[in-house]
Amino acid sequence: MDIPTSLCSLLPNLTLEDYLRCFYLLAAASILLASSIAPLSTRFFCYGKTAQPPTNLSAAKKQTKPTSNNSNLTNLLDYLTTLTVPHSYFSHFYLVSLVSLLFWAAQFLLNGCLLRYLLSLGTRTPSIIEDRISPTQLLLTWLCLLAQSLRRYHEQLIISKSPSTSTMLLPHYLLGHAFYLTTTLSLFASYRNLLPLTTFPPPPLLKTTLSLPIFLLSSILQHKTHLYLLSLPKYSLPLKTHPLFALSLSPHYLFEILIYLSLAILSAPPHKFLNKTMLCAVLFVAANLGVSAGRTWEWYRDRFGEKAVAGKIPSFQGFRVGLRGEMGMGY
Repeated sequence: MDIPTSLCSLLPNLTLEDYLRCFYLLAAASILLASSIAPLSTRFFCYGKTAQPPTNLSAAKKQTKPTSNNSNLTNLLDYLTTLTVPHSYFSHFYLVSLVSLLFWAAQFLLNGCLLRYLLSLGTRTPSIIEDRISPTQLLLTWLCLLAQSLRRYHEQLIISKSPSTSTMLLPHYLLGHAFYLTTTLSLFASYRNLLPLTTFPPPPLLKTTLSLPIFLLSSILQHKTHLYLLSLPKYSLPLKTHPLFALSLSPHYLFEILIYLSLAILSAPPHKFLNKTMLCAVLFVAANLGVSAGRTWEWYRDRFGEKAVAGKIPSFQGFRVGLRGEMGMGY
């Protein structure tokens, strides 16, 4: 049996959780692969502050895009870089997340046909249905996602008050929407059934007492980091004496990963420490922000010199993909 036939025979057996996990993992792999290919990394991974040219000549040469050979592929890549939206559209991610959370909650409570159809996908054995999160876990994780979306939306409204000409590539914009839409849906996929919420048993003690403090602390520290960065002059270097920037120039990215990791713990089914679908979301966030943090570190180094980034960890997702496609331990 050939590979296409095998894949076609496999698709009917995939559940909603399987499709969501495939999206996260394929998207994460695509980001890491694209960031390691020079023609793609120089075009699609320099945005925001990292799209600004460094002040010294040698660093500017490093960021120069490869010369065009006028091939059809090169022309297509160059055209895609012209498709941008204002960076203030970042707030749309959290607005979409809020609307999506409310929509799927309504579908769940009203036994909506769309959610019922999605949950019916694939082969569902009794053991799969029984191995679902409790109603209490569903409610707690939903509230955490709601709080995260509300906070980030509020922060984006504050940031948008400051005039900015920064833009965001359209592929990044679309991928961000896809992430938040799938993440809100993945929570209800983990419940795996449209059972009425008649009882709310106590949540798992260990997972709850571990995950909620991580979520709250990471959220608070990320908020403080965002406010501090907002207070700095544009394209300036964070102070070395600031405790949140003692080891990294992008601590807010690390806190984002910890936030989703805490949700993966909080929404883990019985006898498991992590929710596999949410863990795949964590891997996507780590890949995406890991590459961004590496770019940010390199931009600060090129603009302010090696001394400015001395002692700062360049990336934190375990592997760092460099400008030349080099992969190594770092972050």
